[in-house]
Amino acid sequence: MKIKKYLLNSFVFTFLLSNIALVKAEMTNFDTNIKEVKTVTEDNQAESLYYLNMAKAYEQENSIEKAIESYKLAIAANPDLGTAYSQLGLIYAEKGDYKNSIKVFKKYLNFSNNPEDEALVKEFVDKLSTLVKQ
Repeated sequence: MKIKKYLLNSFVFTFLLSNIALVKAEMTNFDTNIKEVKTVTEDNQAESLYYLNMAKAYEQENSIEKAIESYKLAIAANPDLGTAYSQLGLIYAEKGDYKNSIKVFKKYLNFSNNPEDEALVKEFVDKLSTLVKQ
């Protein structure tokens, strides 16, 4: 009975290892595909949306530094893209980088057309400011 359990555990372990290798290979393909898709985009609007979507994908993969870089590239391609500012501000806040979060959210306020949203963001910036002063 112990031998069967050992063989079963060995099989499961081997299966899990092979899946990890497969996932790592897929991540390599993911980065390669990103570079290929980038060459298709031509204008700034499409480029900014491309980087915005890539940043969200990187966030889902917990590749936070790549997400930050993609949000910055989205902003560089289209400085009027308010969504990129808000998402970048949230990432900085989650990382504990409150100074950059405040800086980005203040820029975001230039693009907001929603008074309720502006009030929430200002309140959030005020709370972050108190954390910076501590």
